[in-house]
Amino acid sequence: METFRVDLNPLQRQSKHQPYFFFVLGIFHISNGIYKIIKYPEYTFLDWIWIPLGILFVFLALSYKKYFSKYFFEINQNVIQVKQSIIKSTEIKWSDLVGIIIKPISIEFHLVDGKKKNILLGNVGYKNVIDIKSKLLEFAKQKNIKVI
Repeated sequence: METFRVDLNPLQRQSKHQPYFFFVLGIFHISNGIYKIIKYPEYTFLDWIWIPLGILFVFLALSYKKYFSKYFFEINQNVIQVKQSIIKSTEIKWSDLVGIIIKPISIEFHLVDGKKKNILLGNVGYKNVIDIKSKLLEFAKQKNIKVI
């Protein structure tokens, strides 16, 4: 069977213009901070907080595509790979699997060493959940892995 891959982007419901909004908001905050510091030279914490906040918004806008939109669920002949967030990534080899329990919004993998790995699909679109479950069943049947 060929590789199956589905995007799990939890940000699908958000506007594609959001990075531009963050960028403009960041530039506004930076320029507002600089304006307040120049116009009113007496030091206040709130005048200075505008600049780091603006830099944070600009950073979020620039890193949006690179870090926040690369979540996926991939099944191929060797492994099941899931990247659900920036930090959380899971890779399960078919040879390490004993069984799979398919629940309504999650999938539980039982491994040879007795451990369990749980993949939550609550933030994934319904069509993608159905596609993932059906392809997982096909691959598991081919690999002779027990599915409940």
